[in-house]
Parts: sequence; C-alpha cells; structure tokens
Amino acid sequence: MADYTFGVVKQAAANISSAEETLTIGLDFWTLTTGVNILISSQTNGTATSQAALNKLIEIISLNGQPVILNNPSVSNGTYTLTFAIEHPGSWVAGTYLAGAVAPTYGPQTLINAIQVDGVNFGFSTDTVLSATLTSELQNNS
Repeated sequence: MADYTFGVVKQAAANISSAEETLTIGLDFWTLTTGVNILISSQTNGTATSQAALNKLIEIISLNGQPVILNNPSVSNGTYTLTFAIEHPGSWVAGTYLAGAVAPTYGPQTLINAIQVDGVNFGFSTDTVLSATLTSELQNNS
C-alpha cells in the first residue's frame, strides 16, 4: 500500500527489503586486569585518581577501537578487572606486563604495551599484574 504525502510515494518497509541486505557482526570481547585502582569515583574505594586511571585506560583502548564498556570495574583481592568489547576485530593484540616497555619502532603494538607506555603517569608502567585477554571473537558475516 502506498502513502501519498506531498506528491511522493512512500514505500512500505516490506516492499524495500531485499535478499541482498545482510547484517554483520564483528566484536572482540576483552578482560583487562590490573593492580592499579580503576574504580569509578562513585564506587566504594573509588577516588578522583582511580577515575582518572580508568579514563586513561579507555582513552588508550579507543586509539585503535571503539570500546563498549560492559560493566563497572570490579575488584577482588587487590586485582581490578574491566570487561569491554571492541567493534573492530583484531584492532588490538592481547598481552601481559613487560618490564621496561617502550613503544615499538615498527609492527603492531599490544594493548598492554600501549597501556604501559601511555599510562606511565597513572602507575601502569610498573603494574606487574597488568594483562589483557581476548576472551571471545564474535564474527558473523551472514
């Protein structure tokens, strides 16, 4: 059924869909652990300093991908955890703490290396607990 408004025929949604349209998904799900307090300032034991550290983490993650934060950071036995997804699969490489990390002169940089180098003023450069694990790669092209 057509709707005539101002002399323009509006097509019903069922009439404009086709078999050529596809939905795609590409998400990397990550778990980041750190010994640095990254709790948001409104959480118990959260401070302006911990909020600044979390903001820096999100800024660094955002350099290669657009993160979707899946929950508030949590803490257990002095280890802080953040889970997030990135909609650009393969945008970061997983990694763990490396003593004396510096930005690579060529090739890909791991997420942890980027956090250690760019987050030096937030305590991440000496955080031996620091690790990033790719927990799931969700890709669907159908």
